[in-house]
Amino acid sequence: MQCPGQDRRSWTADMAFDIPCPRCTHAVEVFKDEQRARCRRCGHRFANPKGAFDCANWCEYAEQCVGVSASRVNSLIETALAHRLMGAVEGRLRGDTAGFARSLLVFQHAGALMARSGGDARIVLAAALLLPHVSDVVPLEPEEDRAPGGSSPLDPVAVLRSVELDEAAIAQVVELLEVFRRRAVLDTPEFRNLNDARLLAQLATERAAPEASRRDQGHALAADLGTEAGRQRACELFGCGGQVA
Repeated sequence: MQCPGQDRRSWTADMAFDIPCPRCTHAVEVFKDEQRARCRRCGHRFANPKGAFDCANWCEYAEQCVGVSASRVNSLIETALAHRLMGAVEGRLRGDTAGFARSLLVFQHAGALMARSGGDARIVLAAALLLPHVSDVVPLEPEEDRAPGGSSPLDPVAVLRSVELDEAAIAQVVELLEVFRRRAVLDTPEFRNLNDARLLAQLATERAAPEASRRDQGHALAADLGTEAGRQRACELFGCGGQVA
């Protein structure tokens, strides 16, 4: 008997979705039960950030079904919080698929970097999804003090409260986004990881640009990577040093 959760005959249209390839940004169709995806344009294989294996947290047949035991499932998929955040951001973008793809691209790089380095993953992953829309960042302040109509569709405070992130963490995410909006620098592992995720996303985008423009910009971005994990990922994806081949 096939697991009902893995039987695609019972799935709805939202069980398949497009994910940007972290190497070339090409849209790759992925199903919710796929652990990894492969880009048909460049051949790169990458983890599915929207994979839904929640049942593996409790199902005794998880290891036979998805290839990992229930005790190890959290190392395979993003946390429930990350999935709620993705849903909240996607919903507020109201059909802006290109905007959500930019969020997912930064998110994918941030998740890969957090697996190799320190920092608070909740803060970095939440900020990664919001960072491409940083111009929409509003200061953290009590709701009753906000001017009517002053919130944008991607008001980070509203997004983060909708997924029940605690207020202390919300304040840290907003502070981190404010640093990027002001083009400032923060000496924390969260800033370094998020900044490298941003640069890696830009580098992937430049690889899809015309040859003349991507060469200089790609090299300049790679030179700005601030973590060893970021430099390793640039080397793995784009060639050592992040140079564009």
